[in-house]
Amino acid sequence: MDFPRSLFKSPGDQWVGGGSFAIEHVEDLAQYHAAKKAGWFDSVPEALEAFRTGKTAEPEDNAPPTRAEMEQRAKELGIKFDGRTTDAALLRKISEA
Repeated sequence: MDFPRSLFKSPGDQWVGGGSFAIEHVEDLAQYHAAKKAGWFDSVPEALEAFRTGKTAEPEDNAPPTRAEMEQRAKELGIKFDGRTTDAALLRKISEA
């Protein structure tokens, strides 16, 4: 997942043929998860459909990453860390990569 990235929610101040939407910019994984929990979506069509149907974001998208998930992602990205690396520091390193 690349950052910064945009998320979308309907209704909003931007107009498209199927309705309106708002744009939220997130800078890292923590902001992404918080926005998803608040009802933001990864695409305009998802946001518009959610507004039309009353759906919310999928619950699995709302959970913050676990330590094991962060360690796996850090290894994939070649980020050095050890047991002294805090979760916040590891998440920051992943976001920066």
